Amino acid sequence: MNEIKSELLALAKGLGAVDAVLFSVEDIAFDPRTLIKCMFGCPTWGKGLTCPSRPGSLKPWEYEMIFKRYSWGIIIHTHDPHLSQEISFILESQAFQKGFTLLFL
Repeated sequence: MNEIKSELLALAKGLGAVDAVLFSVEDIAFDPRTLIKCMFGCPTWGKGLTCPSRPGSLKPWEYEMIFKRYSWGIIIHTHDPHLSQEISFILESQAFQKGFTLLFL
């Protein structure tokens, strides 16, 4: 398992990520109160592609149910959101080909 993690981190950086770091899902704090912080504290509430107010978007408690099915992930940092998506897709494809069929980044 450590081999695939190292490969994916190196590949992300090789594809142009400023940085790529592993995280443990156990380290994520899921708290539905974050929805209120977004609702009353974010100037782009309802406008962003990942906004929880967007129709069809998952709510924090739905994300929690899904994320708890995983044990780790990779945070990909770029200055271009499209590049981040492209890198994520390539990493997922590579992992899928190596037998990690449910890996999602």
